[in-house]
Amino acid sequence: MDKNSPASVLLPKFERGLLRDEGEARDIFLKYGLPQKHSPCAEGWKYTPLNSLADRQLRLATDSASAKAGGTGGAEGAERLLADTLANSLANSLAKSASASLASELACFAESVTLLFIDGCLQDCYLQNSCLQNDHEGLQLTPYADLAPVDALEPMAALNLASRCESWKLVLAGEHPLVHIVSLASNDKLAGQDSASSKTTNSKTTNSKTTNSKTTSSKTVSSDTSLRLLQTRLRVEVASGSKAVIFQSSLQGAANCCTNDFLEIEVGEKASLEHVVLHSSSATSHCFTRTVVRLGSSAHYRHISSLRTSGVLRQGISVCLSGTASSCALHGGYRPKGCGHIDNSTEIVHAQADCVSDALYKGAIDDSGSGVFHGKIHVAQDAQGTRGYQMSRALLLSDKARAYHKPELEIYADDVKCSHGATIGSLDEEQMFYLRSRGIDVVSCERLLLEAFLCEALTCEREDCATALREHILS
Repeated sequence: MDKNSPASVLLPKFERGLLRDEGEARDIFLKYGLPQKHSPCAEGWKYTPLNSLADRQLRLATDSASAKAGGTGGAEGAERLLADTLANSLANSLAKSASASLASELACFAESVTLLFIDGCLQDCYLQNSCLQNDHEGLQLTPYADLAPVDALEPMAALNLASRCESWKLVLAGEHPLVHIVSLASNDKLAGQDSASSKTTNSKTTNSKTTNSKTTSSKTVSSDTSLRLLQTRLRVEVASGSKAVIFQSSLQGAANCCTNDFLEIEVGEKASLEHVVLHSSSATSHCFTRTVVRLGSSAHYRHISSLRTSGVLRQGISVCLSGTASSCALHGGYRPKGCGHIDNSTEIVHAQADCVSDALYKGAIDDSGSGVFHGKIHVAQDAQGTRGYQMSRALLLSDKARAYHKPELEIYADDVKCSHGATIGSLDEEQMFYLRSRGIDVVSCERLLLEAFLCEALTCEREDCATALREHILS
């Protein structure tokens, strides 16, 4: 805990040098800390408490991955690095039966402009081969120093802005078929240290069993409870009249990581951006993403996500329809694995007239997993002619699975059409019986019904993107 923060504020321990020495974001994070009962953000984080982070020390990621990347020069080395790291991450974070098919789907993006982040650091080999070359007209990537406004209701975004990490700005002008952003966590030296300390503890426990069997326990605790803090900070600007597609792959298969990404997007007048997100992470990971979008007049933004984790994952999206006749669609499918927890938090602000928004989220929750949808539509007084819709649906596939839905409408205009709904249920027994009576086995029946249920929320303009999302959500 920082010595300048009040005693009641819940804060994790920080490695020296992780936070900036000064700044608004630092002050806000140290003032409010992690969400707890009486903090301003308590309601928004009600179903995703972060108390466990207060018991851990957040460390800066080591630069071992960057060093490895720096040694592979040229396009051939960059291609080999991406293939190897994707294969390793897929093996760690996805079911083996689905790894090959999904790796094949992601491989189809090899010819796209690719930004590769390993442990939060943008790799130089990909900078040299993509954005800094003149082959990609209308695309520019530069370091970015200006920080976004800080929201006290989003503590992890405040932590990102208060920390020392790389900041980049990507400008897209004209028409771009696909920009692929890959974010990976490496099994670096710290993970090795964790394993070593765990082995030492196990050895001590074994010796204790020999001397006194009554005091032995099957529980072993690692002496190092730290988490590597992996953060990316990126601003994307889509120029007026432009059209772009961004496919964002976040494959966090490494152990004991806390990934905390901040993405700021501005879509110019009459521009269009489709933003596709694929996320997979391990049981020991904590993953937080915050996306803030601002739309110009007659602009369109579409966000489609496929989320899987065995750990804790929160995806926060805030869209401001700040130009007249602008529109957005937020769609997503999610499937926690084991005791995994996935929280989808959305906020859509209709600030101008004649804007349209649509939110659709579908989840299938098995084992002891849990899923959350917290969606809010805010309609300002001047936003006449608004049309806003949101729907969340969840299937509970076991007795221990849990789902929490909290849709909200906050309307200050008169001429509006808004609706929201939420449903929680299980697989239809009649549909299962119908498929079983046709000779289809139980596993195949469940997969067919889950595919029909989830894939409605995973449609994309590009078929290769949609196929990758479907393969991922059903793995």
